Amino acid sequence: MPTGTIMAPMPTRVAPQQQAPAPVSYIYDFKTRNQSFLTMHYYLKSKGYNNNAFMLILFDTDLVGVDPYDPNLSPLYKQKILIEIRRNLWYFIREVSRIPQSGGPPSSFQLDRANMAVLYLLQFNINIYEEIPRQCGKTQGIAAFYLWLYNFRTQSSNIVFLNKKMETTKENLQRLKDQREALPSYLRFETVYGLDGKPLKTPNTVEYITNPINKNRIKCLPSATSEGKASNLLRGKSLSGLWIDEAGFIPYLASIITNGMPALRTSMDQCKKNGAPHGIIYTSTPGSLTNPDAEYFYRLVQDMTEFDESWYDLTLNQLFEILNANQKSSFVKIRYNYRQLGKSEDWFKNLCKDMGFDYDAIRREVLLNWEATSKNCPFSKDELETVGRFVREPVSTILVFGKYKLNIYKTYDNLMQLHSSQFAVGCDVSAGSQSDSSTMVVVDARTSELVMEFNCNYISIMEFARVIIEVVTSYLPLNNTVVTVERNGVGHGLLSRLVQSPIKRNLYFEIKDKVIDERNDGAGHITRTKQRVKQFGLYNTQEVRLDIMDLLMNRVQNFPHLITSKLILNELEGLERKGDKIDHSTNTHDDTIFGYMLALYPLYYGKNIKENWNIDLARFKTIDSCDDEMFDPELDEHKDYIVEKLANLENDLIKQQMQYLATDKSKLYNDYFAEERRKDEEALKRLLNTKLGRKAYMETYHSTETDLKYNYGEIQNIPDDVFLNFYKTEDHIAEEKRKYDKERRNLY
Repeated sequence: MPTGTIMAPMPTRVAPQQQAPAPVSYIYDFKTRNQSFLTMHYYLKSKGYNNNAFMLILFDTDLVGVDPYDPNLSPLYKQKILIEIRRNLWYFIREVSRIPQSGGPPSSFQLDRANMAVLYLLQFNINIYEEIPRQCGKTQGIAAFYLWLYNFRTQSSNIVFLNKKMETTKENLQRLKDQREALPSYLRFETVYGLDGKPLKTPNTVEYITNPINKNRIKCLPSATSEGKASNLLRGKSLSGLWIDEAGFIPYLASIITNGMPALRTSMDQCKKNGAPHGIIYTSTPGSLTNPDAEYFYRLVQDMTEFDESWYDLTLNQLFEILNANQKSSFVKIRYNYRQLGKSEDWFKNLCKDMGFDYDAIRREVLLNWEATSKNCPFSKDELETVGRFVREPVSTILVFGKYKLNIYKTYDNLMQLHSSQFAVGCDVSAGSQSDSSTMVVVDARTSELVMEFNCNYISIMEFARVIIEVVTSYLPLNNTVVTVERNGVGHGLLSRLVQSPIKRNLYFEIKDKVIDERNDGAGHITRTKQRVKQFGLYNTQEVRLDIMDLLMNRVQNFPHLITSKLILNELEGLERKGDKIDHSTNTHDDTIFGYMLALYPLYYGKNIKENWNIDLARFKTIDSCDDEMFDPELDEHKDYIVEKLANLENDLIKQQMQYLATDKSKLYNDYFAEERRKDEEALKRLLNTKLGRKAYMETYHSTETDLKYNYGEIQNIPDDVFLNFYKTEDHIAEEKRKYDKERRNLY
């Protein structure tokens, strides 16, 4: 059984000058009876994550195989279980927590990708927002966490529950009580006894509970019925925890948060100083953006940092570096659809029946769509639904510089396939201080398929330039890539950095006649001197805007199968006609759409793109032609005759050539290429076995000793099946290809 050491959990109160606790031993309990935890372990392992067994951690090895519900447990083992629970959230959730079931006994907690992410972040006191479909265990999962806090982890803490209705808030508190009732009697702590041995009365009601031993308290607050009541709801309250359920439906949420946050921040900073658990939890399904409260919360959600499962492999410092990079929000958004939670299509169909096929409710509460579709949207409902049918999750993600998320939608089998492909990159620039985002979209220039997608609403221009350079130089072939940047506004600042970078030759440009000076000729006339210049980027003029809108309409109508991004679909739904132009509504964005259109623009309207960037002219198959068979009357007339002749063909030359190919004298190019790569890797290993060789390698490729531990310089955050690193120069590859082609020609 794997073992290791970690830092001991921080006690409730620690003096600032106290030294760090000594390491303690732990194991991973693969003998747990809770199969869902093992399933999540194997899931993370299959995805290639190294930190894949944290949910199985156990400090006290004596508890392996011990059932906390065994009626014959000795006082010693009850004490051991209590100690383990207090310092190990995962043990409590895995082995002890029970969820009441209608018409049956309580069941073990079922771990899935969503509540695993929630619990992982909550143990580090990180504010989170969880968005999953209804009937997927969201509320019970949060109640289990608060039960652990309330009964075991902390003391003298005030926690508040809030919902859109007081009755629903009380139901959430009752869920916690029901889970506590399902615990073994020695872990409930619902009663304290006096000196006379009689139970003392504890002031518990349907609206609040108080733990008589550790003095923790949970209280339900009523929803506000007016702006004034909302502003006073949390004002001045000293809280260590706040759970706002159905946050997208809370009346006057803006007033509640705005007026209550100063006191919350002060009290939670005090908890942090004392080493006590603290934080805010939002849970909700999407609301309708016609509601001002939902609109306010939607804006909060847009500013949050989106969770990525690659975070499991990060150190705490790396994790908080990502979170601190977001200057707009301290929250992490955790969102999973029903497929990602292991729910079947039959489950979805049955839920739709139960909801009476209320399409609007299904879209919001099951499919997790914020209803942002404008009444004067330029696209019909059928067109948007068609796009929606092709939307899928990214096949992988990359954390650029360890903190900026890049979604990958298309992979390439090997280096030669990637190197021979052509790519178009579009970049829409935001200043990083408003609600707009800086976006980058990469498409395959030969098929116009979406390859990569980047969207960040808090990145600076300087950092965005670094991300673009990193993506283009590390993951795309420089000889076959064009990068189009919007030149308007802050785009000038971005371009000024890119033209000084290694990707200058990849930047899209147009040749323009530009006035370079003006002078008075002495007779009262102004003489202007013009000169032809290379103008990098694309000015978003009225003419260009019209071209882009035509291109967008064409994409939706003829190429919906290639718009695979959920983010682009959401932005399409929020577009609206404003006079003779199309723009996003006040509650939505179009940044990713515009990045997408900038990527496609040179493929449709660019001049000399073959000569300047080695990009072939656009010739893409529409959705209507995907299943059609091209008809050639002449070929079809002799079809049977040709097939018959081919079937009976006996050609000695072909037999000879096939026999030659079957011997070791010739190899398919993939085999040849793999063998050459193996030779290079062996040479590289010999080089790195020497001190001078390692030093030369690190200086040449700007690597560190740590990098050499990961396949001698390959980027550790990129799965092998996404984009392969270049391990040879372009000239070397071209020379090998020429040798191979020559060998192949000699066969015929």
